[in-house]
Amino acid sequence: MPNGDATAARIERIERELVLRTRLIRLAEPGLEPLAAGFAENVTFAPGAVIYRAGDRPHDFYAFARGEIELAAAGVPPWILKSQSGIGLLDVLADRPRAFTATAVTKVRAMRVAASDYFDFLEERFELVTAALHGVTKDIHEIHLSLAPDGGFPEAAPAGAPAAGPPCGPLSLMQSLGVLRDSPLFRRANVQALARLTALAREVGVDAGDTLFRRGDAAGKFFLVARGVVEATHGAPEIVARFGRADLVCGFGALASADYQYTATARSPVIAFSFAVEDFFDVMEEHFELTRSVLAGMAAEYERLLIERERRAATTSAG
Repeated sequence: MPNGDATAARIERIERELVLRTRLIRLAEPGLEPLAAGFAENVTFAPGAVIYRAGDRPHDFYAFARGEIELAAAGVPPWILKSQSGIGLLDVLADRPRAFTATAVTKVRAMRVAASDYFDFLEERFELVTAALHGVTKDIHEIHLSLAPDGGFPEAAPAGAPAAGPPCGPLSLMQSLGVLRDSPLFRRANVQALARLTALAREVGVDAGDTLFRRGDAAGKFFLVARGVVEATHGAPEIVARFGRADLVCGFGALASADYQYTATARSPVIAFSFAVEDFFDVMEEHFELTRSVLAGMAAEYERLLIERERRAATTSAG
């Protein structure tokens, strides 16, 4: 492909990814209108003004931004947003310092929404959370599929030495709670939510070499590894990824039933927790701290995958 065509294709891909970055806020727009009317502050930024800096605490985000905005971070090329529905929301959801510096390229008009007001609003309208989760987790899985052959999944923790006695003996309540607490999905959840999830989890034991689930079997549920290593395979594109203790098998896409596209095999004696997605969402609605935990883990993973995809694309172009 000529250089000009390659550059155009790369710009088109980046613009698409940046649109996907704002899916949460776009799906919530019907609800954000009354939120903005009641709580948002109209703001204007002149060309060259810094909207926020990498490393700042995310006390707010910007809805219905109009104008061109540059996002810059170390190690990746700058990205340009044009009249996006919102910026800064992923940082708010992840509850961690800003990943990018946002600068107005042209005059920018937006509505500043305080993070605390937004979370209060979501707690009262859980249907917006479920709609957003389904959309973003599907997007996360699309990015995994674009990162063959490993899917961009984090490296799995080793299985460790086999436990004495039966290879997949049941876990105690405290062991189960410990696994949930160590998972990015549940890391910020309170004890009450974790105890409720432990009661709902179905413990599954699988010997090394046996199948945890086959393609088409995992629709409507997801699996969390409690002990051992699980290898998941996907065809067309071919992806092989491994998941260890406290890992969500097939990543956050499993919350949108992406795991039904995979076959998962135990590479050591495995204990996994199986959850029905519908039951899981019921607990999220009952315990908003769990919802905050899921949103934080999902947003952080989404950001990581976007940066990893851009890093790999830049490496390929340089080669």
